[in-house]
Amino acid sequence: MNHPAQISSYIKEQQKMALGGHQPLQALLSFCASMEHLCSVARPFLNYINLSAIITATAQLWTTAQAKSSLQPSANMAGFDLKQFYSKVLLQLEPMLPDVGARAVSNILWSSAKLGLNPDTFVPGMTNALAAKMLQLTKDKAGRQPNARDCANFLWALASLGHQPADKGLVDAVSECCVRLIKHHDVSKRPNAQEAANLIWALASLGHQRADKGLIDAVCEHFVRLVKHHDISKRPNAQGAANVIWALGELNHEPPDGAASAILERLSVLCGLPRQAPNAQELSNTLLACAVLRLKVKDHVSLALVDGLLRLDRAHCSDQTYCNAAWSLAVLDKLCVDLFSLILGRLRPLSTEPAHNALPAHDALPRQELFQLYQALDFLQPLPTAAAQQLQEMVTRLGPRPLPDKRSAGDLLTSKHLCVALEQLGLAFTANVPLSGYWADAVLRPQDGSAVPVVLVPEYFCGRFSNQEKRLTGRAVFRRTLLAKQRKLVLIPEQKLSCSVVDLADYIQQQVEDVTGDSLKHYIML
Repeated sequence: MNHPAQISSYIKEQQKMALGGHQPLQALLSFCASMEHLCSVARPFLNYINLSAIITATAQLWTTAQAKSSLQPSANMAGFDLKQFYSKVLLQLEPMLPDVGARAVSNILWSSAKLGLNPDTFVPGMTNALAAKMLQLTKDKAGRQPNARDCANFLWALASLGHQPADKGLVDAVSECCVRLIKHHDVSKRPNAQEAANLIWALASLGHQRADKGLIDAVCEHFVRLVKHHDISKRPNAQGAANVIWALGELNHEPPDGAASAILERLSVLCGLPRQAPNAQELSNTLLACAVLRLKVKDHVSLALVDGLLRLDRAHCSDQTYCNAAWSLAVLDKLCVDLFSLILGRLRPLSTEPAHNALPAHDALPRQELFQLYQALDFLQPLPTAAAQQLQEMVTRLGPRPLPDKRSAGDLLTSKHLCVALEQLGLAFTANVPLSGYWADAVLRPQDGSAVPVVLVPEYFCGRFSNQEKRLTGRAVFRRTLLAKQRKLVLIPEQKLSCSVVDLADYIQQQVEDVTGDSLKHYIML
């Protein structure tokens, strides 16, 4: 073989034979061996399209082996060194980078992410070189611009590899290129559901906050059109729908009107289809994003999502999925005692058996998961004594209530400033009190037993939507809800905390009198 077209046909033929085999792992090994031989004997005739095809086919066969083989593929299988093979292909490809097209760039990086191999590890600087080439192609006027698939796969690959591009304008340029295609007059050039989901998932995974929030809305609106597509095959699958909702939550981006409800309806329908139902991680991520975004989730949708999670085999669910669900339902005001009991029943309690028992003892849940469960428990209060005791015991068996995160030096300084103002007013208080996973700067204690405690906490300008700065996210609202359960809550705006002690004391006096409907006399230190 001494012609690139002939070589391409050979690669396709070998891949087709491998995909048709009944032993995916053995087929992968055979294909890699034949490609290694090809790279050796046909080296002078290989072009970048051939080399890209070899890497892509290897990744596709690797993915198939992972899904269908009882023995998982590894970097060193039956004497075959995948990393060495991959490195050789990249080294052959490196001098061809000036000629590489958008499809090859996206395929190489997509394949690398699937294989779990970052090109930079083997050829230093290659990932950024490929990224720079893609940026150049987005500006190409000769018809070599990337299509929707190229854009989505490229950004998905960067996010999956955890690679932050050197050029900060790259992500914007590629995502804008994809959005232009959403509006293309030729429908066939527009992103499909998977490509749209991959694009928005990648932006969230890269932590990319765009100044132009309209781009995210454009992708969401296009995705919703696909959700409602008359051709069922064009509609998104569970993974795509869950990824879009998750990404919006990660970006703190309030979705366009009706977009979230349409996507959630799609997920609720898929929950009832055994072969298409979302997995535990997708259900958990969806519920968590709904909570963060303060979405108005219809009862039948939340029921479908939770029921879908609880119907799954325990072996397919992690503790985190259940804890996310409990916390999210509390934030959404959808949690009840019976449902919380069902979720807690899926979690493994700390072992109370003697050490000689054959069963291994279970460690306490991780700190974050315990935070979520105790906050969900606090949300349900007040409860009848019997129910409260039962739930308390179930949660305590999973681990002790954790303290909030250690306060920063800045927070402690702010707290001290507030306490000085309280001292000037002569009030009886306790400073730095942990409440429901948060720190209260101070809690005013009534001295005569005729009033209720007052919780004072700072209200920083955070926990707001990136595209609606006047609206609080679900996390921020839930914080207020839980702290308000401690009786009376006074939020001190950030700008007030920078005032003089005298002005801050005056503000606190006014706010405490407003929330209690009485004077400060009940809280004056005796």
